[in-house]
Amino acid sequence: MQNEHEVTREVQKSNDSSDTMQLIQENKENLKAWIGVDPSPFLEHLNSLNLIPRHVHQAAVIKGGEESVELVLDHCISQGEAGCEKLWDALYFVRKQYVQLWKWIQKHGEALRAIRDKESDLKLWIARDPKHILLQLMSRGRIPNELFTKAKGIRDGAECAELLLNYFIERGNDDCLKLLIALQAVQDEYSGLKKWLGGLDFLRRLSNKSPVVLNKYNDFVLRDKIRFKTRELLMALRDDLTPLLSQLQIRNILTDNCVRAVKEMQARQGSEKATQHMVELVMARGRPRVKQFWEALWDLRESYPDLENVFEKF
Repeated sequence: MQNEHEVTREVQKSNDSSDTMQLIQENKENLKAWIGVDPSPFLEHLNSLNLIPRHVHQAAVIKGGEESVELVLDHCISQGEAGCEKLWDALYFVRKQYVQLWKWIQKHGEALRAIRDKESDLKLWIARDPKHILLQLMSRGRIPNELFTKAKGIRDGAECAELLLNYFIERGNDDCLKLLIALQAVQDEYSGLKKWLGGLDFLRRLSNKSPVVLNKYNDFVLRDKIRFKTRELLMALRDDLTPLLSQLQIRNILTDNCVRAVKEMQARQGSEKATQHMVELVMARGRPRVKQFWEALWDLRESYPDLENVFEKF
């Protein structure tokens, strides 16, 4: 297995399709090694969102191990640029299921690199009035109370901005992405920020794959919306909880035992009771899981067409 530091290009790549295809070909052996230990989460994600044909999924399941990953990679490469972009998105989605893949993306992902490349300008922009991004991060639960208190007490705007940026850079790509999303919410407060954010290709791709409305509400509001929309969700799911439960399991929103309990309840008491129980289990997992639950629903719109109506009324 090649050392992860030998890989020179990140997995969560911009939407430059030709580059994406080249990256897949260059890093094929790494991807096979990282995912081949247990391809199940990767294959399940691809299958649940219909990102690969059923016969390819079935053949990959039969092969197992690195051979199954190679089969999927070869199929996506054969589909050209569009197929490779879908594959990149899938890799980023399941990154936390594969420790080496996740660690590598944490160190080399585009969100982290974007902030590092623009760090000097970001310090200048935020330094003019840090309170906007501070309040935004706090309302979203993206920074601990201690950091918020410390940053709020710093009179020097540049010092405050540096403290915030260092915190997110040190935590890696996933947290840097959260910072960028929070910056999007307050982009009108900082001159120069809006134009820069608009030029980040991977952020534009992200905004096309998740409802903008989720970025407008904090976790408390999103939690309440689950309560008020349980009946609508029940109708949209149409008694078929399998795709959603699969996604909740892959994303670690629900444990294997919780998923099993929901399936058993559905078999004994029907879909309505099972859906209500599933919602209760998600709520019990805490506010951050609630947003992840809505994001999982958004990604399953092809499996559940009626979910479009739920989000339109959001």
